Amino acid sequence: MKKRIAMLMTVVFAVSMAACGSTVTTADSSNTADSEAAAEQAETGAETEDSSEMSTFEKIMSTGKLVVATEAAFEPFEYIDEDTGEIVGYDKDILDRICEDWGVELEQLDMPFQGLLTGLDAGQYDFVCTAVTMTSERASQYAFTRPVAIGGQVAVRLKDNDEVYLDSDGVLNLDGLNVGVQSGSAGETAIASYAEQYADKGTVNVTVYTSFPEIYLDLESGRQDILVQGRPAAMQQVNDNPDKYEIICDVGDLAYYGWVCRQGDEDLVEAINEEFAIMEADGTLAELQEKWFGETFDLPSEDYLPQ
Repeated sequence: MKKRIAMLMTVVFAVSMAACGSTVTTADSSNTADSEAAAEQAETGAETEDSSEMSTFEKIMSTGKLVVATEAAFEPFEYIDEDTGEIVGYDKDILDRICEDWGVELEQLDMPFQGLLTGLDAGQYDFVCTAVTMTSERASQYAFTRPVAIGGQVAVRLKDNDEVYLDSDGVLNLDGLNVGVQSGSAGETAIASYAEQYADKGTVNVTVYTSFPEIYLDLESGRQDILVQGRPAAMQQVNDNPDKYEIICDVGDLAYYGWVCRQGDEDLVEAINEEFAIMEADGTLAELQEKWFGETFDLPSEDYLPQ
């Protein structure tokens, strides 16, 4: 990876030197107006033109700065440390290692989950560094990295809430069940599919929230009977609050979480995946999984995108 980065910086340096040489040649022209225009272009336009021809990864390495977007309300993947006010978590530790290896400065934006992919489309940042569930619809529109964790949605209830139960078929008692989900999340889609699949079991009442902390508060107050969330984050809440929450069942199939790049940024995806491979080989990923989830899990390096 370091060899690749060194080669890339050499190419960028060579392009920069070629632009400077062209400027000197033009400045010797007898046409003063043309000379001044060329010099101005060298100082402003030429650099912009070169930059516009670079891929996202090349721009990152050329500028020495990486800009990512995160929803820092998804513990243990990314959240705000109450003592420091800084973003911490599993994804953040991986991101810090990548920035160190690439030798770049990090700017991490904290944004609502609902706007992350829209902002990526608009070019507001280089990629989305949040645990995003891989779905066939998203995979058709964006370029995912290798999985960072095992996903899949689960239903969380208050501990020993007997009003929320599984029937004899192993299905949630859907009739009149109040369910909290995050807007735009895989959980929102999962509970809709689940309710449609078991429509004969009753009708659920789904409330959409901006973030999970709000849903947990309403779960505790009794406004919601369950919430649907990705397994790792839900397990973190259960492990931290064993006397308060419990997972009652899966909602839908196994899935994976990944980071999201724009289509066409295959070199950026490849570079991130190379870093994942390095951290997997040297044991860093396993250490971080143990640190943040209390367990390790095997992740595929290929054939992980849903069809």
